[in-house]
Amino acid sequence: MPYYWGTLKRGGGVDSLDFQKIKLTLGGYRGGLTVAVSANKLKKQLMARIDEEDLVQVEKVERYINLVKSFREINKTIEKEGESVVTENGSQKFTKAHPLIGERNKVNASLLNIERSFGFEPENIDDTKNTEHSASDLT
Repeated sequence: MPYYWGTLKRGGGVDSLDFQKIKLTLGGYRGGLTVAVSANKLKKQLMARIDEEDLVQVEKVERYINLVKSFREINKTIEKEGESVVTENGSQKFTKAHPLIGERNKVNASLLNIERSFGFEPENIDDTKNTEHSASDLT
């Protein structure tokens, strides 16, 4: 269920409310509270985890931050215009997926590739992953 908050804008003789929304949903693609981390905080955290003398790693952080910003802009556009768009071609009218969804997927794949290339070790290692299982575990 979305929650809304707004601010009163005055101007041009007309008062209007500028509403913003956050989505609070359970599970799925938009699970939990959607909160964007500041790009500067993200960059500081990444820079703290890499060797700042390694120019390749520093460049990866810069590319990563630029991709994060692009991803966020694409998401804003999709949320503003909707996930589907209506196309009119002469007398034909049909609905299709927003063209930026494919671009968002490409940017996301690039982000994941850069994340993997950093080679960070997981902070919380789950010991149960290395546990051997047998058929009797299923009963």
